[in-house]
Formats: sequence, C-alpha cells, structure tokens
Amino acid sequence: MMNLENSPPLSKVWRLVRPLALAFLLSGLSAIAAGFAEQVVPVVLRVIVNAAVSHNSALVWRAGALLAVALVGTQFLKIGQRLLAERAATRLGARLFQVGVHHLLSYPLEWFFENHSGAVQVRLERSSRAISELFKLALCDALPPLAGIAVASILMFRADPAVGIIVLIVIPILVALTFAQLASQAGIRVDINRTREEQGVRVTESVLGIEQVKLFKAERREAMCAGRVSGLLAEREYQHHRAMAAFDLAKFLVERLGFIAVLAFALVAMLRPGNTLGPGGVLMILLLYDRMTEPVRQLHRIVDEGHERWLLAKDFLEILKVSTVEGDGQSASLLEPVAVIFEDVHFRYPGRDNDALSGVAFEVPAGKNVAVVGPSGGGKSTVARLITGLVAPSQGRVVVGNQSAKNSRSHASVGMLSQDVYIFAGTVSDNIRYGRPDASKLAVDHAAKQAGLSDFIDTLPEKYDTMLGQRGAGLSGGQKQRLALARVLLQTPDVLVLDEPTSGLDADGSREFFRHVMRSFSGRTIIVITHNLENLHWADYVIMIESGTIREVGSPAELLNRESAVRLLKEGPHASARSRESTLAVA
Repeated sequence: MMNLENSPPLSKVWRLVRPLALAFLLSGLSAIAAGFAEQVVPVVLRVIVNAAVSHNSALVWRAGALLAVALVGTQFLKIGQRLLAERAATRLGARLFQVGVHHLLSYPLEWFFENHSGAVQVRLERSSRAISELFKLALCDALPPLAGIAVASILMFRADPAVGIIVLIVIPILVALTFAQLASQAGIRVDINRTREEQGVRVTESVLGIEQVKLFKAERREAMCAGRVSGLLAEREYQHHRAMAAFDLAKFLVERLGFIAVLAFALVAMLRPGNTLGPGGVLMILLLYDRMTEPVRQLHRIVDEGHERWLLAKDFLEILKVSTVEGDGQSASLLEPVAVIFEDVHFRYPGRDNDALSGVAFEVPAGKNVAVVGPSGGGKSTVARLITGLVAPSQGRVVVGNQSAKNSRSHASVGMLSQDVYIFAGTVSDNIRYGRPDASKLAVDHAAKQAGLSDFIDTLPEKYDTMLGQRGAGLSGGQKQRLALARVLLQTPDVLVLDEPTSGLDADGSREFFRHVMRSFSGRTIIVITHNLENLHWADYVIMIESGTIREVGSPAELLNRESAVRLLKEGPHASARSRESTLAVA
C-alpha cells in the first residue's frame, strides 16, 4: 500500500485517483464523443424525411445507411465509455476502501473510547463507494448529455433563431426549478442518511450481541427498536418525495409549454416562403428539443445523487482527518529478557475528569514475574494498555527494553492476553497466525503444542483448516484462551502481559493455563493483572495499584505475612474491621 500518512485528506484521495487518471480521461473523451454522435441521428432523419417527401429514393437509402451506422456506432461508443468508467471507478472504490480501513484501524485507541465505531464502519463503506460513484455519475450520466445539449443548441439556432431563443428560455427555467427543488430538501437528505446509518448500526449490534439478545429473550424488543428507526426513515423519505412532487409538476408544465411553443414556431418557419426546413426539419427540431429536455428531466436525479454522494464523500474526508498512530508491523523480539519502567506516568481517558493513573513509577527487572493487583477500577488494566502501547501516557514515560522510542515505547516485542479474547471468523490456523501471517506450518504447530491446544485441534474435522465462527462461537472459554495463548507464543514476545486471562475459567482450568504460560515463557518478563490473590507463589514481586496510584510494592511473602493493603485486599472487605477489633481486644 502506498504511504499516505501525514497527507491532507484531498491529497490522499488524489494520490489514489492519479494512477487511474488515464482511464478516467479516456472515458471522459468517449462520453463527449457519444454526446456529439447522438445528435447526428435527428439531422440524418431530417434528410431522410425531406428526401422521402421529394421522392428522392437514392438519397433516402444513402441517408438510411448513414443513420444505421450512426445508431450502431453511438451505441458501441456508449457501451465502451461506460465500461471504461465502471472499470476505473470500481478500482478506485476498492483502493479508497482499503485506505479507509487502514486509516480507521490506525486511529488511537482513545478515539474508540469516546466514539461509536459501528457508525463509522457504515460511513466508511458508504463514503468510499460514494466517491467512485461520483466519478461514474459525472462520466456516464452528466458529461454525455452536456455535450449533446451544446450541439443541439447550435443546430436549433441554425434551423430557426426563434426556436433557439425559446430553448434558451425553457432550459434555464427548468434548471433553476431543479436547483430550488434540491436546495429545499438538502437538510432532510442528511437526516435520511444518518437515519439509515442508525438503522444499520442497530441491526449490526443486535447480531454481534446475539448471545445476550437470546439470553435475555430480547428478540422482539430489538426488532421493535429496529422497526422504530425504520418507521422514522420511512416517514422522512415520504416527506421528501411529497415535497419533490410539487416541483416535478411545475417542471412538467414548463417543459410541455416549451414543447408547444417550439412546435408552433417550427411550423411557422416551415411554412415561411423560401424556407428549406421542410417536414424533416420540424421533426429534427422536436427530436433535438426532446434530447435537450431529457437530460434536464434527469438533472434532478443526477444532481440529487451527486449531492448525496458528495455528502457521503465528505464523510470519507472527515474520516481521513483524524490523526492516526502507526501500528503496522510486529516488533522483532530481542531474544533476551527486558525490563519495564514507568517514570512518573499519568494517564486520563478521553471525556473523564480524573486521571486513571497519577504519578505511577516502578521498575520490573528483566526476566521477572510480577503480579499487579488492586481493587476494580484502580488502574490495573490501564497499566497493561500502556505497556503494550495501545495508549500513550498523558505525561511521563513508559520504557520497555533498554531504550525508548518516540511513543515512549522501545522496539522490544510485547504480547498480551486479556480476559476478553477475540477470535476472528476464519480457520484455526489463521487465528494462530494473526500476529505472524508468514509463520510456517511447523511454527504454528509448535505454538499450538506449547499452548496445550494440539489435542483439541486433533478432534476438529479439518484440523488447522477448520473454520471458526465469529468471536469463537462454539468454543469454550478455556479453548479460546489457549488459542489466544498460541497466537502470542507464535509472536515470541520479550514481555508478556496477562490481563485477568483466567477470569472465565474454573480453578482447575486456571491452574492448567498458568502452567502452560509459565513453562512456555520461562525466563521472560511476565506481568499479570489479577484479582486472584490466593496463589501468588509464582510472582517475584507484587505491585498494588489503588485509585490510580501505587499503594504497595514487595514480594508476595513480605506483603502477605504482615498487615499490608495486599493482605487486607485478599482477606476481603471485613478484614480491616476484624483487624481493628483484634487491636482493641489486645489493648
């Protein structure tokens, strides 16, 4: 993919259009040629009719042959032009969508905390398609008629100036009515587009959360919510079409009055002594008038669709305006234990009044196992996100390895397992390879064995090629965790961060999972975010975080064998009361 980072949105779009410029240019020239060629037909018909009236059969046959060539040639020209436009526009749409997806996935994680990502996905798909459709609309629906109108106007003035003047009056009135019609409905078109987005998001969320919908038997309620949105959309579309009908009636009256006037003046011109217009000339004028007003009748549709697509295209430009962080490419493992250092780190989530972390400073020595504990909402998961680089500190530095990068991270490799494991729709092999798409089958198999996943894979009908449902539908919690572990093992990270990885497992499953982790990552730096304080023998250090600050740091033995905050947390909410009662009893 070409590098489009740090470019203005319009510049990014132009750089995608530029390789297709020749195809668009050829399509445009073909469109102009087709518009000119179409006006040949009325001129040749004038010759045929006048020759027939004067009984000149030779001229009739010659003109008839020319008419056949003009009709067939024009049709071939229009088909070729449309194919050129379709090919270039669809390729552009595909390129735009790819760039848009890459840009969206490169948004900072903080952006997703405060925005509705489902609506953006709908807007991205529709806006990238809208830009390509704008090109098709201009090349296939707008350019040929404009060229035709220009030629027809000249021909009508040459046939009779009075008829030409009538056309110059009628066409601007029709155009003015069309733009007034569009201006009156501009706002409601935006509302309709947003309501359609809301409709799509509503259904998408219901399908993604299908387990919760069924668990709470909310199928009817979700359908009713979707129905309310659909009803609102239907009402807005009806209001839109009702308003358009009045303008359509006015345009019809103007066009028909113009037709009557053109016919009358053409007949007068034909009957004028010495005029060579003839019956064929009258037919030519009426056909040219129809060919000029037909595009104007379509102007509403062309401008309406163009305006709607332009509004959607601006959505694409808005999506490209959001600043991104580069996330492509896996950091190469340093193949040695690395330290993790927090230096006076502060972090605040977007839209929040208070810091999630405030002045946090600690060092995890290379190759050590550390447990990060504390009450819910204290900032533990934020520590995990900072170590992995998913978010950047508001203040201070996070250093992983021996040197820091511009984003306060070193180039050491960091892997993470969270409590919410995401399994993509695809094969078992695709899911394990997600972090390393080029990994060999041998490496994938080795990672699966280390994660304790081999026995399960052997029971699957297609082994590694078995398709998994979205979010791992049909897999148990333990199977999902081991699949995620194999994915991280294949990454061979220098630092492993576990954020409540066993929260959905029973005691036996949790112990088995930890055995696989500790054996597979022996000698590397492991940081575990956990609420489980019953068994911390594996940890070299325990860091307790409460209300965004470090409360205590020490070894498990040191903290659990004295009256510490960690011990009180382990013993539960009544521990502090029991401690005070014991102190009073001794006193």
